[in-house]
Amino acid sequence: MKKFEIKRIKSLAVMFAGFTTIFYTYSCIEDVPDDILPKAEPKLVVESFISPNDTIRVRICKSLPINYNYYLTSDDQYNEFPPLRDASVSIRNTHTGDPVSIPYDSLSGFYVLYPSQFSVEKGQEYELKVNHTELGETIARTRVPSSTPDLLSVKIDTVEVHTYEGVETDYDLVISGIIKDTGGEKNFYRIIFTFYYCYEYDYVYCYTDMVEKLISDTGSDGQELPFTLYIYGYSWQYYKVKILSTDINYYHFHRTLENWSEGNPFVEPTPVYSNIEGGLGIFGSYLEVAF
Repeated sequence: MKKFEIKRIKSLAVMFAGFTTIFYTYSCIEDVPDDILPKAEPKLVVESFISPNDTIRVRICKSLPINYNYYLTSDDQYNEFPPLRDASVSIRNTHTGDPVSIPYDSLSGFYVLYPSQFSVEKGQEYELKVNHTELGETIARTRVPSSTPDLLSVKIDTVEVHTYEGVETDYDLVISGIIKDTGGEKNFYRIIFTFYYCYEYDYVYCYTDMVEKLISDTGSDGQELPFTLYIYGYSWQYYKVKILSTDINYYHFHRTLENWSEGNPFVEPTPVYSNIEGGLGIFGSYLEVAF
């Protein structure tokens, strides 16, 4: 999961730039005049997802105007959205603890805190605070889910086999499964299938691909929750399944990412969910089970 979380933060500063109205109105114009673009002060953009027994990583940058040319103006190793290295970042358990400082790690570009330094526990609420001398202060909270997801079954069926010169190359698949929901509470889930494929040419090449689905127990509290994913043109040798039980912030954020249509001029963009008070971004939590 870390791979696509890291990539996504690079686009958050643009997605949160407040461009929905302008983009929709001028979707058929090749060049949008700078003088009609919204004038907005830069804000802190924060992203972090925490989980028990996992390292806390916080990515911080600042929002940019829609007409910002990052290819010409940034010489940072992270290119378009360089991390802010001079913020003061802390986290605390809202019920039991004082704030613990999260130091900046120059190698990763994240503010990092290891499990041996701070414990994240099921069912507990945590507060993340960020201070910056120029961009102000942000506060966000998340309550870690209390119930571990329970995968009752999973099945992969091949719908169609594609061949080239008589050799099987890739497949269209249907993945189906059932999650047993914990009753008496509101639950949100993320199902992640990662496929692995290796082949040998001059040396061994390996690559991975991933499909996912978000579901909730709305209207089905305590019941069995079926899910289905459709996959086209995949080659794979083995796979791994991860089921995440997430908090409401994690769920809504990833749901709006699914609906956000980047690069399509004929679809009105969906506002990206944010729970960062005083800034933009997301602070969420999850429990993970791998199969």
